Amino acid sequence: MRRESGMTLVEVMVSAVVLSMVMLALSASLRTFATTYTAVEQSANRTARLREVTYFLRHVLREAYSPHQGAFDAGGGQISWLAPIDRVGAAGGVTWLRLRREDDALMLDFAIPDSEVAEQADSDPKWGAVIPSETLLRNLRSFQGKQTERTGCWTWLR
Repeated sequence: MRRESGMTLVEVMVSAVVLSMVMLALSASLRTFATTYTAVEQSANRTARLREVTYFLRHVLREAYSPHQGAFDAGGGQISWLAPIDRVGAAGGVTWLRLRREDDALMLDFAIPDSEVAEQADSDPKWGAVIPSETLLRNLRSFQGKQTERTGCWTWLR
């Protein structure tokens, strides 16, 4: 008797089972890769945002100046100061800045001095009248500061 070429039903079933196991493993690994990639991308975005915020705050705090008593105020869970900044929205030049906590977010508020006299006045700036507040960071655990007695410098803790 002559044997016909081809595969038996058992061989086809075994190869189908092996192929489906390989496909299942491949789809699970691709799903894991996608989840890991998303988590790494979110972490990288948070790190980049924190780096930008840190750079901006260091720059504007370094440039802060106090033309009168009260132009640099830290207390009540916030810090406000007067500093020249590059263009932000509709603002440029000398601008009031305020760093504060709102719920779990670190907020930066802007106020434009009305005139040169307003920079020297002891009046409260009109926060958010020209430029809307900017959320710098989310999921803030704490926001507190302390002034060192020896140097008079402020340390802000996150």
